[in-house]
Amino acid sequence: MLRSALSMTAASGTMAGMKFSLSPAGGSTAEIVAAAKQAEELGYDAFWVADSHVLRREVYVVLAAVACSTQRIALGPGVTHP
Repeated sequence: MLRSALSMTAASGTMAGMKFSLSPAGGSTAEIVAAAKQAEELGYDAFWVADSHVLRREVYVVLAAVACSTQRIALGPGVTHP
């Protein structure tokens, strides 16, 4: 599912002055890390991970795993629950 979404947008490239980001709908930590790496390779500017007790337990742990596996892409939580 993530590959399909990434592949469909890869050909469009970046338009002048526009930035593109991606937020996966779910998946394991390994799948999210793989999606972030692929998004970075395809030229996405940002990658958001949803903060939801339904989808995963610790958004910041997942973001740390993504940060260890990427170089350039901006990372952030989609929503933070206090």
